[in-house]
Amino acid sequence: MRKSLLFICLGVLVVLSMTAASYFVLTKFSPVDEIRRMTVAMSRLQTVTESGGFHWTVSDGGEDIFTTLYTSGPVRLADPTKLEHDTTFRAVFLSKSNQYKDLSGELRVKDDKTFLTYTPPGPTVQGINFDKAETWVSFAPGEFPSWGSLVPNLKIPIPFFSSQTPWTPDSMKRLRVMLALTDVFQVKFDGTEETLSGERTRVVDARFDTDALKSFLYDVIRAREDREPTDAERLNIDTIATDLANMSIRLWIGKNDHLLYRLQAIGGIPKEHSHELMPIDIRIGFSDFNKSFDMQEPASPISFASIYQSILHALPTSATVLGRLSVVLTQGSSIPDQTVQSATDPDGDGLDTILEGFFGTNPNKADTDGDGVNDGEEVKRGTNPRGKGSLFGFGLGK
Repeated sequence: MRKSLLFICLGVLVVLSMTAASYFVLTKFSPVDEIRRMTVAMSRLQTVTESGGFHWTVSDGGEDIFTTLYTSGPVRLADPTKLEHDTTFRAVFLSKSNQYKDLSGELRVKDDKTFLTYTPPGPTVQGINFDKAETWVSFAPGEFPSWGSLVPNLKIPIPFFSSQTPWTPDSMKRLRVMLALTDVFQVKFDGTEETLSGERTRVVDARFDTDALKSFLYDVIRAREDREPTDAERLNIDTIATDLANMSIRLWIGKNDHLLYRLQAIGGIPKEHSHELMPIDIRIGFSDFNKSFDMQEPASPISFASIYQSILHALPTSATVLGRLSVVLTQGSSIPDQTVQSATDPDGDGLDTILEGFFGTNPNKADTDGDGVNDGEEVKRGTNPRGKGSLFGFGLGK
């Protein structure tokens, strides 16, 4: 009898052990699957608010220029054929000689119309004066690309693939299927969690798999344009995939909603005509998912056509002519050089009070975090002047 009871107990224990083992195996968190869920969840959003920072270094006349670009604002994603948004932006250029440029403004896209303004004094642009606040330029559909860069002569060194073919509802469906099946990352999850915007997130580290990313980008062309990529597109994609493989990526993904709350990427992008890597730091945060927002058209904007006419004494009539205007604006526009004066830089760290506010540092303390490196040098290096980590690891305020 006792032996029978013993065998029964052992059998129950074995069954319970197998059941528990099966449960843990079946419910084990898979970071690869979680990234797939995240990409699909993000593709189904109606609206989102973006807040991003980009920091990189370029050489100009033998001197390194440390560039920071910050963007923020709501984006409407409901219609896959167009992207409406209200984005504020600010670019800061800082050099070791304490020369700097600082330009900010706002870009709105609503109902196929684009509106642009700069914070005074703004850039020097032929045909318009941005010294007055709320000086807006309006662009009809197709005109805005001819304005050139939002910030004159600024080229963001982030590789990406662009296409003039718009997304359609059918192509978006094909893309969502691809996102649900894609496996372009080599991922690692060590159990780290963090609360962002009231949501518990898992912190997942990832790197792009070069070959898998190439295949995915080829498939994006097929899904979007229903054709095979050209040889030139394949070469471009191969370069992009190789460059992105140099980046270390960290993702903060919501445990319950699988949405992306923050992305940070650190690494190096090859400089033009050189094998030397350019250090780059990217931080993008997402919030206010599916929150409605109302965007108003500016009052009495200046039409792009009138600026065109004042420069070339003609009305825009074709894409070729618009291309000529893009060159005129790019070559004829600039941001005035400024110098950090001791009167506006009381702590002497190379950041004036405006830049101290931008980076959230103490204007009366040269080394805000007390790590032995002053704030200006930390910004130039792309490190956090308020603590540990990279420049954008702690987040920038507006």
